[in-house]
Amino acid sequence: MKGWEFYGEIAGLKLLPGVRHERTGTPEYVYRGSESEVDRSEAAKGLSMALECLSSGYYDLVVLDEINVAADYGMVDPEEVVRGIIGRPRHVEVVLTGRAAPKAFLDMADLVTEMKEVRHPYRKGLVSRKGVDF
Repeated sequence: MKGWEFYGEIAGLKLLPGVRHERTGTPEYVYRGSESEVDRSEAAKGLSMALECLSSGYYDLVVLDEINVAADYGMVDPEEVVRGIIGRPRHVEVVLTGRAAPKAFLDMADLVTEMKEVRHPYRKGLVSRKGVDF
């Protein structure tokens, strides 16, 4: 969904021992209506990996970054995600991120946080700054 630009959170994850980071997709941003078959295939691949991580019980925390957007765009089936979450071992915590969470996700969540953009430097054409944004 985000493309493959540099992201500070990914750089930070690489410094943490015991953290597995997987990313699927293509280098391009995906916008509503621009989803290709390759994008859909990559989303299915990512969901398959995520469901394996959830069901394995090996991980204490599984973060499905931008899964809400992928579901909103119709690239993953929200009910398949819900089944994976319900079927996971109880000790596995799950975090779903992204805008436009489907009702199925909201209904099953213990905690829902809504963040609202009020102002963003990107809208003025400003790029991320090292030490400030990442």
